[in-house]
Amino acid sequence: MSSERSSSTGTRRQTLVFTTSTERGYRRLASFIEETQGLFAVPIPRNVCQALLEGRGLPELGIPGGYIRLWHPILRLLRRLEGRIHCYAGVVDPAEVRSRFAEIASLLIKADVYDRIDPEEWVTAFKREVKPIQVIGDFVVVDNYVDAYLESRRNKDADYITLDEIVPTPFDLLTLISLNELPLRLLQPVVRFAVVFFNEYLLKSPTITRAYRMLKRDEEYRVFLEENNIRIIR
Repeated sequence: MSSERSSSTGTRRQTLVFTTSTERGYRRLASFIEETQGLFAVPIPRNVCQALLEGRGLPELGIPGGYIRLWHPILRLLRRLEGRIHCYAGVVDPAEVRSRFAEIASLLIKADVYDRIDPEEWVTAFKREVKPIQVIGDFVVVDNYVDAYLESRRNKDADYITLDEIVPTPFDLLTLISLNELPLRLLQPVVRFAVVFFNEYLLKSPTITRAYRMLKRDEEYRVFLEENNIRIIR
């Protein structure tokens, strides 16, 4: 874990907490929350947290099981630390999740099997609305590279803590390309890395943590990031 603190006066400033959207990342986050005093804003859908606090079951929300397993270390703390953990992410639409997965899978197949990469299709698939994270809390948790990159650039003097080394996935890079944060010329090589990440790492790993660890150890990918001045957040 590393941290960077900025001097400040007056009212207490928020601290950004960067972690990874992996099982390991959320376990580390849970430990950090238990050991640290203060109010935490976490990127879990509000309706998921509300359902748990009201004693309702999560299956009725239709949230994919993979998400629940990922968030479990935090969800189990909700009642015990009620009042200290605030969930700020929007509602997850299961139909939208399935549709997005199918769209990206189709593009990956086109690239892998048919060697077809249409830049416009990829940019459209990964484009998303990006807004500054404005929530109440002493600590604001960010669990993905794109938002960590944008928030740290938007708030250059912000205090932040990283719970793990945050390496962008190829999907993160595709999102940054779609937002014009990275040049379009990188799209084709990034798509090639995305195919490997999906086929060789995600599909063949029992956990997201294992797949992410394999990506971080991919020497060719690390060299690509370095050669293109793509920051690894530490």
